[in-house]
Amino acid sequence: STGTAAGRADFIQSAGTNTITYGELNVGTYAGHVGTYTLSGTGVLNTTLGGREVIGMSSGRGSFIQTGGTNSLAGKLTLGDGRGIGNYSLSGNGKLTTNNTESIGSGGTGAFVQTGGTNTAHTLFIGSEYNSSTGSYSLSSGTFTVSGSATVGSQYANCSGALSVIGGQLAIQGSLTVRNSPSTRVDISGGSLTASSTMNQGTININGG
Repeated sequence: STGTAAGRADFIQSAGTNTITYGELNVGTYAGHVGTYTLSGTGVLNTTLGGREVIGMSSGRGSFIQTGGTNSLAGKLTLGDGRGIGNYSLSGNGKLTTNNTESIGSGGTGAFVQTGGTNTAHTLFIGSEYNSSTGSYSLSSGTFTVSGSATVGSQYANCSGALSVIGGQLAIQGSLTVRNSPSTRVDISGGSLTASSTMNQGTININGG
């Protein structure tokens, strides 16, 4: 865990392999705790055998900054769990592969900003899973592939989700669902977004792409 004691903790990896087996990586856990994981260069982070990564948990604040290297999860990636605040930045030639769900805002506040690299997930939730979830995903460059379904927003009135495609390519091989929770929206101003089907209960704005 990074940032599990009061104060701040940072983990910087630019080479080598860090493997987490039968467990989870927590970055920024509990109130008053701030953690950052930086992955670059040729570094490899493997979370195996169902393990998960939680960035910003239980009122903590966490950030994952990936400018290179490979982050591979067998389990789930959660940004902003249980009133936590979690941020993920993917750029450069970084590669993120989540064989389970990427949940952006899961009872907390999560934000994913992709300005490069490649992201692959099985399922995507943006401000969708639990009460008091706020999530946002911004794609301006690079590629993002969801092999299953994607959901933006929730049926809960105190949740919100936002998906913004400014550039790059977002391919959802399953369905895209946009819920009607307040402030939930999908904005497409550049790049491309494809999905096998769409169910829109909220707002989709297309100004380009």
